[in-house]
Amino acid sequence: MTTIPKRYLVRAAALCATLILGACESGDVIAPDGSTIALSASPAQIVLAGGIQQDPVTIMATVFNSIGVPLSGQDVRFSTSSGVLDPPAGTPVTTDRFGNGHSQLDPLVGVEADHRCLLGHL
Repeated sequence: MTTIPKRYLVRAAALCATLILGACESGDVIAPDGSTIALSASPAQIVLAGGIQQDPVTIMATVFNSIGVPLSGQDVRFSTSSGVLDPPAGTPVTTDRFGNGHSQLDPLVGVEADHRCLLGHL
């Protein structure tokens, strides 16, 4: 009969635990079904001079559950076809305790802009 020394069992158990914990990497937080999102900008209008945005614009997305309660800890992604976002477009922004996620649109040459906000299953 062949026996396996305990030190090998301990090492094997430690390796399995490491692999399992490594597989538990967190993913995007998806809002529950029926959630809604409100998008606002400050200032509400982008001022252009010669087709160029003059000042940065703060964009805020507020996530609500199906009965209108703001949801914290939700991942929101912003994108734009004109200007540069901070954080960069497509980067998950986690909503705060008021359900708000923020991004800043910085100037870039261009007149027409298509600003979008993506969130889970809305």
